Amino acid sequence: MFGRAVTNALENMRSDVPDFNSWYEPRTAALGEDPRFRRLYKVRTEILHKAQVSPTASLYIEHLNFADLARLQTNPPPGATGFFMGDSSGGSGWTVDLGDGRTERYYVELPRDMRVDIRMEVADGEAVDVVSAYLDALEQFIRDAYRQFVCTA
Repeated sequence: MFGRAVTNALENMRSDVPDFNSWYEPRTAALGEDPRFRRLYKVRTEILHKAQVSPTASLYIEHLNFADLARLQTNPPPGATGFFMGDSSGGSGWTVDLGDGRTERYYVELPRDMRVDIRMEVADGEAVDVVSAYLDALEQFIRDAYRQFVCTA
């Protein structure tokens, strides 16, 4: 859901950076040409606008003890009211009280040595690999923008 926010934020540079479009358009076109990313965008749109796609998550914990739980609960963010693992979107993290009656989820990555396996499925198969590839592509996009527009010497 937030991947699109990254490209929206970059698009805000349009009015401030000369020749931004000539840099930006080939990169977004490359993202759009990847069939995995097109499918991800379609699923995102269905979820946001039609609420028709129901992703499911499964959580397999090979071994978890009190020491692991204590380690997970160190350094909570301000307003944290609890820790969750494997929610409906496959994430784990903190439930945070925003102070106005609303709560929000603050996601964290579980330590690899805990051997927790979270799988997401969306109608036509595994989504974890596609989302990981998309996040890698977005990370590269941001690094390219940084090099192009911030690290100019």
